[in-house]
Amino acid sequence: MGYHSTMTNEALADTIIERLNDIARTDPLAMDALIKARVPCNKAMAEHPTVQVTATDEGGIVGILGLLNGIVGVIPDGRPRQGWGYIAAEMDDRGAFVRFVRTDLHNQPMLVHMGITNPKT
Repeated sequence: MGYHSTMTNEALADTIIERLNDIARTDPLAMDALIKARVPCNKAMAEHPTVQVTATDEGGIVGILGLLNGIVGVIPDGRPRQGWGYIAAEMDDRGAFVRFVRTDLHNQPMLVHMGITNPKT
C-alpha cells in the first residue's frame, strides 16, 4: 500500500478540516449526527494501519472521523498523541458538535471526540 503525494499528512488534514468546517456551518445538526454515527466493519478494515476503528469481537465499528483519518494517516511515533488520527471534532460540554480541529494542535482533549476508543499506538 503505497500512497504517493507531495502534500504532507498535516497539510492534507488542514485542508480537509478547513473544508469540513465550511460545510458544517451550513448544517451543524447534520454534521453532529454524521460524527456520532457508527457502522460495523470487518476485521480487515479494523486492522487497517490508519483507519481509526473501535474494536469489537466481529471486527469493529467505524465512523466518518475514523474513515477521514484513514485517508490522512496517523500521527507518527515520537509525537504527542502518536497513533491517533489528525482530524478530531470538538464537542461542547453537552456533547454537541462545535467544529473540526487538528488533534495534535488541540489542547483540550476532554472536548475532542476522536471517533475511536483505542487509537493505534
